[in-house]
Amino acid sequence: MNEQHRVEFLSFNTIWPFGKKHVMDKRIAGIEREGWAFERAEAVSFFKSIRHLGGALNLHFKRTSN
Repeated sequence: MNEQHRVEFLSFNTIWPFGKKHVMDKRIAGIEREGWAFERAEAVSFFKSIRHLGGALNLHFKRTSN
């Protein structure tokens, strides 16, 4: 069994939690349609997200194939 990993950088243009959740859910749904399974969201360092108004996350996905 071959396991693949994928990490997507997601930056936010809003400081409002509801807006962030909506953007994150939309991105996750789009990637899941490609056959990837969402694993976890991880905050990026302050220095990597300083240019983005609402911060940023790394979204981790995995996919297994035979």
